[in-house]
Parts: sequence; structure tokens; C-alpha cells
Amino acid sequence: MGIMTIYDKDFEAVPNIKTVLLIDACLVANGSVVTLCSLVIQEKVFMPLKHLKIVHLSYNHMKSLPQNIFMHNLKLESLILRGNFLHKLPGEGKFLSPLHALKHLDISGNFPFFQNSLRRRRRYRLLLRKSFGKLYALKE
Repeated sequence: MGIMTIYDKDFEAVPNIKTVLLIDACLVANGSVVTLCSLVIQEKVFMPLKHLKIVHLSYNHMKSLPQNIFMHNLKLESLILRGNFLHKLPGEGKFLSPLHALKHLDISGNFPFFQNSLRRRRRYRLLLRKSFGKLYALKE
């Protein structure tokens, strides 16, 4: 059985971890039938992880993220949210404001996030460029 919810207290016993990798974690198997679910993450789940540097939450069918989910993760360098169903970023992207160490952000492949109008995509690009000058694009 897959993970359907990550609760606020789930990481309290391991406060010194630096990496959280939950990729394609929301698959529920019932016999020979596999069902996709939408991973739900509670707002304070990463709060005890003061040394967290990498969060990889790709392909979990997440529809939203809590507004203050990374407020206490000031050392976070890499945030990968690829391939979910995020239709908007919490607070229009302001949830990233405390992340001054952030170097890598991947929100590609979210539906319908990148299916929105060109004007909306430009607004996010400008917000991210203005707020996160330390980010850089990796060469393919």
C-alpha cells in the first residue's frame, strides 16, 4: 500500500535528515488493481527538519501544497515537485520566500499549472526571477 498522507509528526524522530525522497509514493494496490491517489502533506511536516537540503516529491499526484510548508527549512537547496497536479503555487509562489539557499526548483510537468495562459506563466517567471536570483538553469 502506498503513502496517502504525510502527517505533521512523521519526521519528528529524525530531525537531522538532509534529504526527503518521496517519488511516486501514492499508489494504492488492491490485489492486481493499482489505483493512483493524491498525496496530501500536512503544513508542519518539515518543520522539525532544520538541516533539510533536498526535497523530491515528484509524481505523487499532489493537487496542492500548504502555504507555510517550507517556512522553517532555511537550508533547503533543491525542491523538486515535477509531475504532480499542482494548479497553483501556494501564495502565488510566496511560499518560497524564506528559502534563500534555494538553487534548484523544478515544477515542470504539473497539470494544469503549465496549461494556463501565457500571461500567467510570465507572471510566475517574473516573480521567481525577481525573488530568487540565485537560481540557475541547468544545461541539458
